[in-house]
Amino acid sequence: MITRRNLRLKAEIYGNQKRIIMDYQEISKTEEYQEDTNCCTVVASSIAFNVPFPEMQDYFFIHMGRKMHRGIRFGLKQANKVAKNYGYQLKNICMSDFKVQGKLTPNNCAMHLGKGTYILGCRGHVLAFKDGVVQDWTKGRRHHINRIWKVEKSTKNVKSSQKSISDLIKEFKKG
Repeated sequence: MITRRNLRLKAEIYGNQKRIIMDYQEISKTEEYQEDTNCCTVVASSIAFNVPFPEMQDYFFIHMGRKMHRGIRFGLKQANKVAKNYGYQLKNICMSDFKVQGKLTPNNCAMHLGKGTYILGCRGHVLAFKDGVVQDWTKGRRHHINRIWKVEKSTKNVKSSQKSISDLIKEFKKG
């Protein structure tokens, strides 16, 4: 449950901390990850948009309506909302562009995608693919990928329409 005290503590942490870019191995060792389940969208977004996992987790709780231990639908509309908030844009890539013998999977996607950052979707799961490495527990597995979004830094100077945690704390203090 998100409380005023939790928001204040997290704002203090984010205010004094540099943005730490985390990979899946580092995220899986964090206390926040250990205490949560069904958070593949949070993990993939954290890695793809270079945002610390706890900060991205709070964003999904506050702005996307995600609840602890519950997954969330992550279609192109929701993914674009998160991307835009952090200054990125997503480009939908057609699956038919890949001449793959069989299906594209986390096991063989490195041969076909190359460098760059992607969010890949399987049935009921999403994962991040960054600089030729699958950043997820599905690495080396044969889940069939059915969605590919290329993550690119936005050319526009995007100002978030969402309120940050520190803005929420200021509102709490006022009223």
